[in-house]
Formats: sequence, structure tokens, C-alpha cells
Amino acid sequence: MKIKAGKKAFAFVAIASVATTIVAGCGSPSANSANGSASTNKTSSQKAVTLSILWFNNGNEGKVLKKITKQYQQLHPNIHFNIITVPYSNENTKLKTMIAGGQPPALARITDPGEFGSSLLNLSKYLNGTAFYNSFLDAAKPDTTVSGRLVAAPIDVTANGLFYNKTLFAKAGVKVPTSPNNVWTWTQWENAIKTVMKKSGARVGLAYDKSPFRFSTLIYEAGGSIFTKNGKHMAINSTKATQAFTFFNQLNQSGIIPKSIWLGNENPNALFRTGTTAMDFSGNWMIQNYKSLPFKWGATYLPKKAIRSTVPGTDQIAAFKGSGVEKQAVAFLKYFMSPKINAEFCEQAFLLSSLKANGDLKYPGATPTVTDAMKVFENELAATPPTPGRDWANPAMQQFQTPLKQYVIKMLQKKLTPQQTTNALQKIGTKILSQTK
Repeated sequence: MKIKAGKKAFAFVAIASVATTIVAGCGSPSANSANGSASTNKTSSQKAVTLSILWFNNGNEGKVLKKITKQYQQLHPNIHFNIITVPYSNENTKLKTMIAGGQPPALARITDPGEFGSSLLNLSKYLNGTAFYNSFLDAAKPDTTVSGRLVAAPIDVTANGLFYNKTLFAKAGVKVPTSPNNVWTWTQWENAIKTVMKKSGARVGLAYDKSPFRFSTLIYEAGGSIFTKNGKHMAINSTKATQAFTFFNQLNQSGIIPKSIWLGNENPNALFRTGTTAMDFSGNWMIQNYKSLPFKWGATYLPKKAIRSTVPGTDQIAAFKGSGVEKQAVAFLKYFMSPKINAEFCEQAFLLSSLKANGDLKYPGATPTVTDAMKVFENELAATPPTPGRDWANPAMQQFQTPLKQYVIKMLQKKLTPQQTTNALQKIGTKILSQTK
């Protein structure tokens, strides 16, 4: 996804940098490099090619990738893979170092194509760009282009959403919405959490990720936006957007969201794991990490003010200029993003597919709780308008999200009213936009 500040703070597999070369049974290539290599294979008329893939994990995606590369090798025995796995926090630095050293990887899993735009291949020169682009969900499209060039493919799509402790809700006699046609309003949601806290003994009402990406969900539910539709002006001090700040402030000041999260450093996901928290506002990437919790849990639909909305995000796979194996890299990228293989990847890694053709994944082996949760998040994406994706794809957002978070905190500290907060952010954002190319 286009990973925003705070999103990958909850990446649970932070493993040491390791390079794994997967070698087909026909023998290893006679040459290898950090990016990619091609050499003559004496037993074949085709050249032996090594494709390096720079990769980070949130869960078991790396294992699924290795399985897929082995399948690809059976179809293309001359292709070999060097999977370089790094922690997410180090990935950008590693990639920039490789590019600066003239040794870019053939492919990489990335979160912000704009940061590497000049180094990425224009995929339209190697495949039918229009058809490829149109195969993606609308929510996944904004993060695939840079300056009008198709430079990346969305591996999966994420959605912000709500988890709840079924045991606590049952004890309080509170039912959650079970249909997208009957979701809570903000007021109903707030009252439901208050009731659960009062009647179940829940220590925490709502654990809400300390993330501007997660916070912004409320802006879109209110029918507001951060930027205007053309992306050239700020819209964050509108009446609708300010309603989101007012409501979030109310949730914090009333104690429904503990101040230890946004005014401290307490991990909201850890709070939910204790079994004493009624609800957790995070996203579908937590499903794999919550599936073995020692209490009954589930996912339910986000509430609405004016409309329903989540905030979509994507991780992308991109091919790089100067690898020496550009054609082979794009060929694998196309294979990896085919409906069948993408479905295999997403089902085994418990991810939501970014492809229109994969709207009904089965997640074999998953518990009913996990399957039901994935369906809820799929529905959240389907109900989401283009506004969030457009806002977060705006080049100015990379710089604006820091003051957005800072000023929300100032509001929670009672240094600013909600309207003063949005007015201040309107001015800051306008200045950032004027400096953004």
C-alpha cells in the first residue's frame, strides 16, 4: 500500500537482512550480481537469468513469494531468483543504496513509487499498460503511476477497520452491525462503546492507532477531504472535515480512547490483545496477527457520519531501470499479478487482492472468524469513494502527514480547538502545496 507514517510501525516480522538464492534443478547461473544477471546456459538455448527481488515482510508473505518463484522456475527453467529480505524500516535505505551504487534490484516491494519514480521502469513499454492498469481496483490505482507513467503494480490492498472483543460485547448485551446496510452512526458507535465499558468491565473502550492515516478515516466518513478534488488546494478546514476533528477530540476527552495512546506511546494493538479492550481501530493487516488471540474476536463495519468510507492503501511491486534484465523482470511481474497467482498469494498471506477479478477470495484453511473479517474489509473497500485514495496519492501528503499528526495531538492537549486546528493545518498545507512539484 502506499504506506503512510505509522502504518508499518506494526510490521511484526522484522528479520535481519538476508539474501536467499532459489536455484532451479537445472543448475545455477554462471554469474550473479546484486541486481540481476544473465549468462549463457550451456544446456539451453536460453540465457540463465537471475532476478533479484528486494522484499520486506509483515507476516508470511515471503514464504508465499518463494513458493510462487519456484512455480515460475518450473515454467522458465532459465530464470533464477535472489530474494533479498530486509526489515521494512531498512528497505528504503537499502534500495536507495543499491540504486546509487548502480546495482538496482530487478524488482522490489515498495510503498511509495513517487520516491523512486525516476528509477522505475515504465511498464507500458513492456505490456498493455491500459489493460493492466484497468485490471486494478479503483482504490488501488492512485499508487501505481508517477507523472502519468505506469511504474508499479499493487500487490494487495489494505483497509482501515474495526475489530471488537466478542466476549466483552456479549457480556454487555451489545450487538454490532452485521450488515453493511445497517452500520452505526458516529453517535450510535460512541454509545455502544460506552455501554460495553460500563457493563462488561472493559478497561479500554477504543484502541485507536496513533496514525494520521487511520485518523483521516473520520474525515472521509464525514464527507470531507484533505485536498480539493484537483489536488491543488487544501480543504481540511471545511465544516465536514472539522466535524471529524471534533468527534475524535470528544472520543479522547471522554476517555473512550485512552490518552496513553495519542498523548503517550502505548501500543493500541497490544491493548487489544490483553482482552480488556472493547474495540481496536486498525486495519486488515492485523488479522493474521490476531487469529490466535485467547479470546473471541471479530471485525465489524466502520460507522458513518455522512457516508461510509475506509482509507485504502497498497504495497506495490516495481521493476527497475539498469538491472540488465528488465524484460525478464516485467515478465515475472506480469505473472505475479495475474489473477490466479495474485489470488494464491493473497489467500495464503491473508491479504485483500487489488485485482477486480479477485473479489471473492476463499482463504482456504482460515477459521470462520478470519474469513468473516476479510469479507468485512472487502466490503469496506467496495463502499469507499475515490476521495481517500486521491488525497493520499497527492505528492504533498508525504510532507503534510507529519503536521497533521502533530496538530491532532495539540488539539488533544487542549492547546487548540478543533476549528483552530483545521485552520492552522489549512495554512500549513497551502504552503506545502506551493512548494510541491
